[in-house]
Amino acid sequence: MNAKEIGRRAGRIFAFSLPDNWSLRSQEDQEDYGIDAEIEIITPQDKATGLIFKAQIKGQKTVTLIEDGKKVSFSLSLERLQYYMSHVEIAVILFVVDVTKEVVYWHSLQDDDELRKRMKEALVKEQDSITIHLLTSNILQRDNVKELGKAININIDWLRLSALRKINYSDIFQTSTDQTVQSWLEQAKTQSFHAYMTQFERLYTEKKFDELLELIHKIFPAQTEKNELRFYAGLYAEKICEQQLGVMSEEYYESSFDIYQQILFLVRHNKFNKYFQLYSILLFRSWLLRKQIQVDYHQFISSKLTKDNPLAAWVVDSVRAKFSLKLTLNLVKTIRLVNNSIKQENPNVFLDIFPKLGTSISILIYKLRDESQAEAVDVLENWMSYCIDLGLKIALNSKEERVYILFLHLFVQLKVYSIDTVHHIDSAIEMLSCITKEELKCWMIQNLEKTKERYTSSISEYDLTPEEELEIFRSLAKNLGFDYEDSENEFGRIIKQGIEDYNPERILRDCENLLVFNSSALGVPAQMVGIPSATMKIIHCLEEGYTGGGWVLDTVYGGVDGIEGTGFKNINCLNCSKKNPRNSDWKWNSRWQAEIYREHAELFKKLDF
Repeated sequence: MNAKEIGRRAGRIFAFSLPDNWSLRSQEDQEDYGIDAEIEIITPQDKATGLIFKAQIKGQKTVTLIEDGKKVSFSLSLERLQYYMSHVEIAVILFVVDVTKEVVYWHSLQDDDELRKRMKEALVKEQDSITIHLLTSNILQRDNVKELGKAININIDWLRLSALRKINYSDIFQTSTDQTVQSWLEQAKTQSFHAYMTQFERLYTEKKFDELLELIHKIFPAQTEKNELRFYAGLYAEKICEQQLGVMSEEYYESSFDIYQQILFLVRHNKFNKYFQLYSILLFRSWLLRKQIQVDYHQFISSKLTKDNPLAAWVVDSVRAKFSLKLTLNLVKTIRLVNNSIKQENPNVFLDIFPKLGTSISILIYKLRDESQAEAVDVLENWMSYCIDLGLKIALNSKEERVYILFLHLFVQLKVYSIDTVHHIDSAIEMLSCITKEELKCWMIQNLEKTKERYTSSISEYDLTPEEELEIFRSLAKNLGFDYEDSENEFGRIIKQGIEDYNPERILRDCENLLVFNSSALGVPAQMVGIPSATMKIIHCLEEGYTGGGWVLDTVYGGVDGIEGTGFKNINCLNCSKKNPRNSDWKWNSRWQAEIYREHAELFKKLDF
């Protein structure tokens, strides 16, 4: 088969591979240098789209495959490529046809920055030709041209941006009216807005936080930029704080407060529309509510710890009553603002703010449930369920998969709080079927499976070591925002103490008569993480009937350093004639502990506080 025959067959194969509704016009008799055809995309309803591209069609008896068959290697005249890349102002697609296998490969030329770079290097070296690598996955098929259509659109957009760089603005503006100049200035701001927003998101996704912060410090105070861009720059600053400091840390609350104040000031002193006004007010209100819920829970824990001291309990309860009123008022105002954000045409306010706010309200619901405030729990749960369902639908429709995961996490957090409701985890796993990003889906499934195991596996049936069990608790605590490594994180400190006291083996080794129980009065973090030791600890001697209790297990048993006569051990065990240490090879595990609870159930009920 000679070159002309290969060329003719390549043309026929190419034409046959095009969709029937596309219009193919030969350019071989035209003066377009090296252009074989012009194609206009026509809809299946026979409507012209005006979307036109040029085709350079090259046939080969058998193409050369490289990189384990992932790419086709094709040599093209450097002079011709330069013409395509520098002079043709319409998208050019290179088609290489394997006439033996009747397969057509394609490659978009002008927007290939790497090819453009290699072309310039080849021109300096005065080469005659250049090698182009076409992906073997880019095959022209008449019933599947979706990827080719995307590539053509991207190429056209690139050409449009390239055309802007060629404009002589100085000459244009010298002969333009004031109105035209002003219009161009506004248009320039709009272009800058979209370019910077893309840059913000890319730097954030790639975790280049230092570069992003440097850009934010440049944009936020710049009055020459669109106010909306400055607003979103502030939001990205808050997102960086959340990533670097943790959403539950005190440093995050301080930093985010400063950012929200500046955003609110920006909105109030510039002509922002009602959408941005609502956005900034809700940001500030939600910050305040989240902080109030954290303080309220701290007071809730304090009331539990002081209930045996009438005077201290009265003081704590008085403070709680006043603070709860403020929290309730702000909760009502914040719920109204959230409801208003739902009514907005643009859902971003709701999607951005509700996931973090919802996590805090879930904590409030756990606390209210512990206080047996059934009516308040029902109202908040119903409202939360409505918001979560709506958020899932919006995120799914807009293909915001990471936002969908955030709302799904809220769904589990709200629905699952005991083994009776663990079936909701299976529902959440089924709801992940719509996620296309496999890495994101696998990560969420792993977390859900761990949560399910925590609720459904009886402690007496655990095959895990105490350290393996603790690793599950640590992972879940981190996912819920309870940073136990941060001394300023109120909830984190509670979980940290639970982790330190989870395995009481160091105490129980001293004597076979000793038992350690955990109080059933678990707070919100302990319930959410499922760690039973993040509560008051009870030490009891079966032989003598002695009992002691407190928050820190080592202090309850060993006493306070430097203070003689404190601690269960010092008071009851040092001179005990019935002391009977356990065997040196004895090990504590949760299976043994569960058996102790069953064997001494009545004693535990009597001692529990």
